[in-house]
Amino acid sequence: MDSQLRERLLKLEAQITKLRDAEASYLTLEAHKKVLAAQLFLKASGKNVSEREANVYASKDWIVFSAGHVQAETEYNEQRRRYELLLKAYDAAHLTLKTESAAIQRQVV
Repeated sequence: MDSQLRERLLKLEAQITKLRDAEASYLTLEAHKKVLAAQLFLKASGKNVSEREANVYASKDWIVFSAGHVQAETEYNEQRRRYELLLKAYDAAHLTLKTESAAIQRQVV
């Protein structure tokens, strides 16, 4: 295997690990979103459902959770974009190698 392709594959492999970790954090928070909202709703005061919901989304617990959720989603999206960029770099190196290899073979023959 070509050293450039090998290097790009190793970078892709490392990025997949980072992406998996970021995705796990994000999806864990996403799964807890409704649970936390329900727990806060049960504790919230208010005369009707709308007031209680408003109090849930205005609570300190929800604001802190939302900030962490946004951070996790941002990290996941960044890692996904880096993965896509590394994949494109690998594809470009692979295509370049194929093109140059074919050109070299035509010159040799």
